[in-house]
Amino acid sequence: MRKVATMHSLSRPRRSLLFGLLAVVIGLGAAAAVFVARGEGGMGADSRRGSPIAWVSTVTSPPPIAASVALRRVIASLKGGRVRGDIVSARIGKTPPPDMPSLARAAVPSLSVRVKIPSARPGYATEALWQAYLLVGAVVELAGSHRSLQSDIGSIDFSAQSPDGRVYPNLGGAMGYVARGQRFAGAHNTDAQIRESIERRAVALGLTVDSVTVFRALGAAPAVVLTAPNVRVAAASYESWAERLFGSTPLYEGYYLEIRGKDGKPHVWRFASYLTASGGGFVDPAVSG
Repeated sequence: MRKVATMHSLSRPRRSLLFGLLAVVIGLGAAAAVFVARGEGGMGADSRRGSPIAWVSTVTSPPPIAASVALRRVIASLKGGRVRGDIVSARIGKTPPPDMPSLARAAVPSLSVRVKIPSARPGYATEALWQAYLLVGAVVELAGSHRSLQSDIGSIDFSAQSPDGRVYPNLGGAMGYVARGQRFAGAHNTDAQIRESIERRAVALGLTVDSVTVFRALGAAPAVVLTAPNVRVAAASYESWAERLFGSTPLYEGYYLEIRGKDGKPHVWRFASYLTASGGGFVDPAVSG
């Protein structure tokens, strides 16, 4: 399996950030890479690049806390209430792995996260790895002090374990050139408010809502499962549907969208994590084209 480097490990920064497909979930087969990172690179913030990207207006962040404290707080938040998340473990390292360059003054030298996945088939790991991205963004937001979140994380490494006990290591991870202190309009909405909003928007699109689960690494990030009457239409329309459901200007810190057919089988997966500038998706080839 090819290991995909974090944004920090790229030797030279790219000069534009393309959010459209920064990370693509393509499965966990023995020869398949899980994430293909695209977008901003380089060793932390570079003032010559201008201000870090902000999806919404920013405000001053609270004073930073120790990375270990931040990690405990985020894990407790993700596992709070009745949400059954997919985070198995998360660990902060004092130094990046040997093949990763260090980042001076990073609040989080390295962060390793393991998730449980229902299957190694393409697409099925998407939600669990999205939760890992939520965790990373929240920890760096709480622990860091730079104006760019990218400057406070040295390296990211994800791994996954399937129900049969197999572990898929070294899945990579990515952090974009993202502004600190963003406050999303729906971050503090109640679960009921978020469900009502998504159900209303889904009905307007002719979709059936199967479930809405609200994760809170920091603010709200809904995971939504829908049924579409025509999965081929869903495969062609899921990006515009995501904007209608979650806002063209992001309402939440991230979202996960899964679209199933009338037979109950998932065919489309889409996710976004705005604090890490990571997003992507997978469409079942049987319903695309």
